[in-house]
Amino acid sequence: MRKWQVKSLTGEWWRLGQSEQKFRGVLELDDQDHGTLTLEGSWNDLSRMPHPFIGTLHGVILEESRHSEVTAFDVITSQGPTSSYPQSGSTSHATLFTNTIVIGSHLESKDDPLIMGAVFELTGLEHWSANTGFSQEVERGENDGIAAFTFRYRGQETAEYSVSPDIKIRFRTGFTSATSHRKATLEEHHTLGVSFGRAASINEVQNERYIWQSLLTFALREPSLCRSIQLSFESGAPKVEHPGRLIIPGPKDGSRERSFHFGKSLFNGDKLGARTEEILVKWRNLHQEIEMAISLMFGVAHNDETYIHTQLLNYLQAIEILHRELYKLSRFSQPEDRRATLTALRDAVPKHLDPSLRRYIHDQIGFIGSLTLLDRLKDLSRRYPSSVGPLFPLGDEDMVRLKDVRNFLTHYGDHPHFDRKFLWSREILVLLGKTRHFLEVCILGALGMTDAEIRSLLDNVEEYVMWKREPSP
Repeated sequence: MRKWQVKSLTGEWWRLGQSEQKFRGVLELDDQDHGTLTLEGSWNDLSRMPHPFIGTLHGVILEESRHSEVTAFDVITSQGPTSSYPQSGSTSHATLFTNTIVIGSHLESKDDPLIMGAVFELTGLEHWSANTGFSQEVERGENDGIAAFTFRYRGQETAEYSVSPDIKIRFRTGFTSATSHRKATLEEHHTLGVSFGRAASINEVQNERYIWQSLLTFALREPSLCRSIQLSFESGAPKVEHPGRLIIPGPKDGSRERSFHFGKSLFNGDKLGARTEEILVKWRNLHQEIEMAISLMFGVAHNDETYIHTQLLNYLQAIEILHRELYKLSRFSQPEDRRATLTALRDAVPKHLDPSLRRYIHDQIGFIGSLTLLDRLKDLSRRYPSSVGPLFPLGDEDMVRLKDVRNFLTHYGDHPHFDRKFLWSREILVLLGKTRHFLEVCILGALGMTDAEIRSLLDNVEEYVMWKREPSP
């Protein structure tokens, strides 16, 4: 992947379906895969491109002795030729920003099913297992001096886990080495291989990447980043070069060094042991069901330098969404009773009212019988007394406090217990830590863990042990 990032790539480019009109161009990728494509051609030819142009480009990169087919999706014009300058017929340039890039094949859309496998290099995979393939021997010389080091490496891979009828995944390790006159470096690298039982599209590959990135982020309590994606195309795809690459702009390494130790994490493959495949399957299924709640959690992890009150609000919203999507509860015991009640109430709205007011009343009636945020917080806390109880020892009173905090952070209105000082208080920091664990407990429960199993996991998480010692405000 790095070879595509450290240099400019020269080639020919054309709009989708218009290969008769090609432009010379240079694609430059920075260290986060944000790309700039500069096309060169006559003013007459470049001016025929729509401005602004937003669409797909095909290209051929002339890299050393090989020609690589490239598809650039969602390209957008940054700067193009004007109608008055340069003069007609002269050489001109157009600059475009790139987004998703596929190296290895020409695709018409991100929904084309041509991919049979992908290999993700994700940060956090190195912590999924504490095992390493390295071993070493030290040969000692006279006076206990070291005469020689012998390093051996044995690559490792897990069994294939069937996470859906059409998808299997496998964790793998390998190593890279670099030597110079005064330095030798050996580094273990970790990847996640995904194989598809039927050809998948770029959109499906990206969805799989996000699912397993979010699992690592949740399980290790550290943001997982995508460093590279390698693709295996369907054997019958035209002019396929193997392997291909999927380039997605975004950070590849953390903005700062993070110290990791397993006392921070909820679980990894070592802790799951024989339950690994079960949890992987449940995570993938759960992700489809509560994707919005997971996205809110994922967003906080990747933007953990934002204001504390913003993070807390995201966690509280995620808890509400999770409960609504998982449990589908209502104050009506029977759905037909709810339908009959809403119908009767809407029929009772006076017909002479302004139509917009009638629509507003009809919409508001739809919330009758729905659970409030407080109802949802209480229900979740009662499902996990052993895990959530130590964090919120006052029970329902603490849930009322969380509800009031969420409402204050949403509306910033007058409230007898909150003002601007609350945003910078120690209390909001404590609530942030406790609420994050509240959300984590709910997700672990949705993965099929019992309250006792969750408590056993959390008792080995240093932050949980610390926050449960904090009294309620």
